[in-house]
Amino acid sequence: MKLGKNIVVAGVAAVMALNVSAAALAKSSDISVKLNSRSVEFDVPPMIINDRTMVPMRKIFEEFNYSVEWNGDSKTITASGTNSVYMIIGNNTMQVDGKKITMDTPPQIIDGRTLIPLRALAESIGCEVDWEGSSRTVKIKSTAAQGSNNSSLIGEEKAKGIALRHAGLSANNISDFRIKLDYENGVQVYEMHFRSGEYEYEYDVDVNSGNILKSEKEFDDDYKNVTPQPKPQDNLMSEDKAKETALKHAGVSNGNLRYFNIKLDTEDGNKVYDIDFASGDYEYDYEVNAITGQILNSEKEYDDDFVRSSSESSSVNESKAKEIALKHAGLTAEKVTGLKAEIDNDDGRSVYEVEFRYGGYEYNYDIDAKTGSIIEYDKDMDD
Repeated sequence: MKLGKNIVVAGVAAVMALNVSAAALAKSSDISVKLNSRSVEFDVPPMIINDRTMVPMRKIFEEFNYSVEWNGDSKTITASGTNSVYMIIGNNTMQVDGKKITMDTPPQIIDGRTLIPLRALAESIGCEVDWEGSSRTVKIKSTAAQGSNNSSLIGEEKAKGIALRHAGLSANNISDFRIKLDYENGVQVYEMHFRSGEYEYEYDVDVNSGNILKSEKEFDDDYKNVTPQPKPQDNLMSEDKAKETALKHAGVSNGNLRYFNIKLDTEDGNKVYDIDFASGDYEYDYEVNAITGQILNSEKEYDDDFVRSSSESSSVNESKAKEIALKHAGLTAEKVTGLKAEIDNDDGRSVYEVEFRYGGYEYNYDIDAKTGSIIEYDKDMDD
C-alpha cells in the first residue's frame, strides 16, 4: 500500500477538560454510515454533538484507507493517506494541505474515545457527503476508501484466482467463499475462506505482490456425507513418498530446504505422517495420510525467527534507502540535516531505519531492505 502525506490531528494538554462523559455532551444515535454504498460498522455508534455526527477516529480513518497513530501525551493523531490534515482537540480550525478550514464541532474525547466530525473530515479529503433523512443515513462517496479502485492492488478476483490455483481447485467446486481486506504483521492482505468437499481453506494473499503469505487446509468438521476412510494399518507409504507429496504440494524442492522433520502418528484412528519443514522465508506443516497419501492438512506461514544474511536479504543499499525516504518526503539531501540510515532486523525482516531533519521537523522512516517499500514513517516536531 502506498503511503501518502501525513494527516495530523493534534491536541494540547489544555483541552483535557474535553475528556468528559458521553452523557454530558453527546447522545448515541441510530444514524447509519455508508461508504461507497457499503455499511460501516463502528464499535462505538455515531454520536450527535452540537447537531453534528461524530464517529470514532481510528475506524473512519482506516475506512478511508489511512494508517493512523495516536500520541496520548500530545493528544495527537497521525494518519497517512492522500492529504495533509492538522486538527487540535477542542479547536474548531483544521488545516488541510496547509489551508485553514473552520469546523462547526471540533474533535473531542468522550468516555475515553476520540471522536471526530464525519462530514468535516470527509469533505476535507475530497469526498462527497449526503444526508438521507428518511433512513437517517450519512452517505459518502470516496475514491480513497477501502474497496475502491486502486491501481496498486491486485484486486479481489486475481487474489481469488491465486488462492484457487494453489489449492488445485476451480470456482465451480468451492462454496462459502469469503474475502476481505486485512492486515498481517503490518502487510495489507486479502484474507480468504472457502470450502470444497471435506475441507475448508484459508489464505492470506499480499494485496500488492500477490504472494501467498499464509495457506491452511483443514478437515471440515461440519461436512456431512463424509465417506469413512479405510483403516488398514499395514502397507504404509514410505517416508520418502510422504516427503515427496508434501514438497510437491508446497512447490518446494529438496535442495531448498532449511530443515525437514517427519514422524508417523495417529489421527482419528488413521495413520498419518506429521511433516514440518522450512524453505526461504517460510515454514510449512503438513499431515499426510500414511495409507492413501492424501494431504489432510497444510499450513504455510512466515518464519519470524529466520534471518537472512545481509547479502541474501538486502536488495536495497543504504544510499537507495535514503533516496526513497527523501523522495517520499519531497526533499533532497542538500536541504536536510542529520541524514543517516542504519539497517536493523524487525521480526525477521531486514529494515533500514532512516532519519533526517528539515524545517523544524524530524522525519523517521522504516524501509524494507529487500523490496524498498516504506513500512512505516512519521514526522514530528523537532524538540
